[in-house]
Amino acid sequence: MIAQTAFIRTSNDGVSYSGETEIAGGDRVLHHAAIHNGTVVLVMQDPNSGTTQGDTITVNRSDGTSWPTADHFDATIQSGKNSRISRPVYANNIWVAGNTYGVLKSTDDGSNWTQIDITYNGTACRIQSVGYDTSTSTWLAAGTVGTDYDGDSTGYGIIMKSTDNLSTWSAVKNLASGDGGFGCIESSNNGVWLAGGPARQVFRSINNGTSWTGPITTIQDDSYTGNGIYDVIAI
Repeated sequence: MIAQTAFIRTSNDGVSYSGETEIAGGDRVLHHAAIHNGTVVLVMQDPNSGTTQGDTITVNRSDGTSWPTADHFDATIQSGKNSRISRPVYANNIWVAGNTYGVLKSTDDGSNWTQIDITYNGTACRIQSVGYDTSTSTWLAAGTVGTDYDGDSTGYGIIMKSTDNLSTWSAVKNLASGDGGFGCIESSNNGVWLAGGPARQVFRSINNGTSWTGPITTIQDDSYTGNGIYDVIAI
């Protein structure tokens, strides 16, 4: 059976939503969506492909009201780098998305994506989230040293920083081995950043990622009647 991926759209800051809009592409699963200036970038997954989640980037250059087959296309991703692609971010005239090996970068509005490897002590960093601070022209990338976010007893969280538009990276925060990885990072565009990690941990930087405080106790000590430990995956 062939299913259809669909989404709903708002044009008034979430007050109301339009009806369901189908996206051509068979039984692909939609993982992430981002839009900038009429370009919609979707991270998709073919459950029958045998690859790891988030293996396709689909682009449509419209306002998102319709998705006829002729008007959208699958982007070209550098060979072998379509693994666990994170939510794309548009900033400083480029698109950026994390993946198993670091980040993918597009300079032609999503048509082609090239790999920028990020490593720490010789080990690849799986980037779960990227963010950009417009006031300081700084990129931060959050994820895990190693390829697994869950279940890897040797993995640990890492936050990497670039001030030269992704050319070079330096570590600004890491967690202890086996503690799990960072799942999200967000900037307020004034040098203040928040990063979410495992076990309800949220860290804060007020100097553009140079140093971090946390975990924030009012979040980490919060009680939850279900699973006693949960990861912060969005901020």
